[in-house]
Amino acid sequence: MAVRGFANCTPKKAALSSDAAPYGQAAGFVGCRPGESGPRREVIAVKVDTFRLLANSAGETVVLHPAGDLDLHTAGAIEDWATGYLDGSPAAVTLIDLSDVGFMDSAGLGALIGAWKRITATGRTVMVAAPTPQPARLMRITGLEGRLGVRATVAEALEEIIPRRSHAPA
Repeated sequence: MAVRGFANCTPKKAALSSDAAPYGQAAGFVGCRPGESGPRREVIAVKVDTFRLLANSAGETVVLHPAGDLDLHTAGAIEDWATGYLDGSPAAVTLIDLSDVGFMDSAGLGALIGAWKRITATGRTVMVAAPTPQPARLMRITGLEGRLGVRATVAEALEEIIPRRSHAPA
């Protein structure tokens, strides 16, 4: 979404559309800096928030891979996925790969915890792996790092999952 405006070089905020979608919001400033004068000019400001949520199945393991910012605007995607996942036939192990989540706020953390609680309540295992620095710090300072079973890498988590499958009762 782009916001276009013409400025007579007087500082003023752009009139941004209030119907901006949460996943593509426009933001910007139209006008010159205070004290500047000059010809009219067009200013275009664009801010695009992108978030992807991929889920891949590998045998009895599902890997959930969110990418982008996991925040107030995107947390609902995790909640919706967990609902659909549990309505189907969930795998024995769910691995949540956070390697492409650059930012996570309390809403994102809440969605992650909610999915973890709902899935583990069915007797299944959930592992969280490869958090980037900011989400890792958030989980560490909230004391959830150990509770959620966070692993440093996806490979480390998969190494732990594979022996579980080979020793699982038939």
